[in-house]
Amino acid sequence: MSNHILEISDEVLESFLEKIFKTYGIDFRRYGKAHLKRRFRHRLTFAKYSSFTEMKEDVIKNKAAFDALFEDLSINVTELFRDPLFYESLHQFLVQVPEQKPLNIWISACASGEEAYSILMMMEHFKIPYERIVATDFNMQIVEKASKGVLDTTYIKEYLKNLGATNFNIDFYKFFDFKDDKYHLKEQFLKKITFATQNLMDEHHFGSFDLILCRNVLIYFEKELQNQVIDILTNSLDSEGLLCLGAKESLRFMDSYPQFRTIHQNHKIYQKK
Repeated sequence: MSNHILEISDEVLESFLEKIFKTYGIDFRRYGKAHLKRRFRHRLTFAKYSSFTEMKEDVIKNKAAFDALFEDLSINVTELFRDPLFYESLHQFLVQVPEQKPLNIWISACASGEEAYSILMMMEHFKIPYERIVATDFNMQIVEKASKGVLDTTYIKEYLKNLGATNFNIDFYKFFDFKDDKYHLKEQFLKKITFATQNLMDEHHFGSFDLILCRNVLIYFEKELQNQVIDILTNSLDSEGLLCLGAKESLRFMDSYPQFRTIHQNHKIYQKK
C-alpha cells in the first residue's frame, strides 16, 4: 500500500469523526489527531482497505466495521502493577495517613481490569481499609471482560516481574487460581470490585471518592477535553483525596491545578486541597 493512501488530512479526519458521532453517538472529535491517525492507519492496513475513503464508507454503513474500529480506538493497554514504583509511592502515602477511614476508590478507564486488580491486591495485602473499588471504562465489551477477572497468560511473566519489582512481597497465588489454562481472580476478591460502563466525556460528576486513578488516558485527548476530564475527576474527589495520573501526564498546566498539592511529581500523585 503506497504512503499517500495512508495520508489523512485534518479536514478529512474531522469530517469522518463528525459522521461517526452522528451515526453512532460515539464522540472522538476531541481526541488527539495524531493518535487517531495512527489508529486509523492501523485499521486501514490490518483490514486491507484499498483507501481511507473505502474504510470511511464501510465504517459508516457497516456496524461491524465500526465496532472493529472502535476497538482500535479504545485505550485498552494495561498491566498488572504497571510502573511498580508508582504503587510503592502510593502505598507509602496511604499507610502514613493517621486513623484512616475506609477509602472509596475509583479506577477510571480501567481497560481490561489489571489496574483494578493491582489496587485490590495492594489494599488487601496491607490491610488498608477500603469501602469500595469502582472500575469503569466507556467500552462496554472491555468492561465485561474486566469483570470476569481473567488474566491473559501471554503476559503473566511480565506481570509477575512487575509484582516482584515492588517491595510488597505479595503472594500472587493468594489472589489467583489457575484453571482452564488461565489465571482467574478468586471470587472472594473479584466481588469486591464493581465494574461499570462510564464515559468521562458525558459525566459531570461521578460519585464521591478518596482515591482516583486515571492513568495514561489524558495523553490521547486534546487540551480542552483534558481539562473537562480533570474537572470531572476533581469534582468526584473528596477533600484531601488523591488523584493519580500516568507517568507522561501532569496537572501542572490544567485549569484545576490550583486545587491540588503535589504528593509525588515523578509518579504524578496529587492531593486535593
